[in-house]
Amino acid sequence: MHCLFYLGRACILPLIAPSSGSTLLGISSIFTMYEGVLYSVGLPMALIALLREETHDQLLKASHTDYLTGLGNRRWFFEEAERHIHNTRADADIFLLAFDLDHFKAINDRFGHAAGDEVLKLFAGFARGIVGPDTILARIGGEEFAALVSCKSDADASAVAQAVVSGFAEIVIDRSKGLGIKATVSIGLAQLSRDGNDLAELLLAADAALYRAKVSGRNRIEPAQPSAEGLGNVLPARTRKYRATLP
Repeated sequence: MHCLFYLGRACILPLIAPSSGSTLLGISSIFTMYEGVLYSVGLPMALIALLREETHDQLLKASHTDYLTGLGNRRWFFEEAERHIHNTRADADIFLLAFDLDHFKAINDRFGHAAGDEVLKLFAGFARGIVGPDTILARIGGEEFAALVSCKSDADASAVAQAVVSGFAEIVIDRSKGLGIKATVSIGLAQLSRDGNDLAELLLAADAALYRAKVSGRNRIEPAQPSAEGLGNVLPARTRKYRATLP
């Protein structure tokens, strides 16, 4: 607007000033003065507003991001998953994959926490590559991750989970002095509507399935079962943890 004002003044005023006399020049000078004052005040305010908005966006993104893996954090997962489930059609197939890295404490104890961090970052990048860039994937605990995926069928969801299990088991993380770290992951799989009607129920069903995968030998997938509610006495600590942290 500032440029257009001066462009119009430079092009139009010389054409009409000779016939209008000094009165038009005086009015034009007053408008030019006020416009210059408004511009000198408005521009810094606009720049400050833009800077504040950019800073706010950066802080908001940081509050929703896991610093180590770059994935969304627990808070972000709950917010996005709740919104996604709420906006999903009743006939859509939505699945929750609950991931837990096997024997992660042993990896930390044997190779050190720096190596454990590498395993977490590697899994985050690998899982993101399998589930796709638009899938809601987050690190929700120390070595625990969760993904909310849309698939055409239960077989497709199982195929995605199997790709994560099989592919990650084949990765060897090279360390100095010739050491190599191999890690595996267990997955619990639950489907919206079939295993739970909201995020809380879906998380509990997937976590119960994940528990069965861990006690059945790890490095495997376990689907949720209709009797998952009955495992509440078997999984008191894990179920209370999820229930306590749900929004």
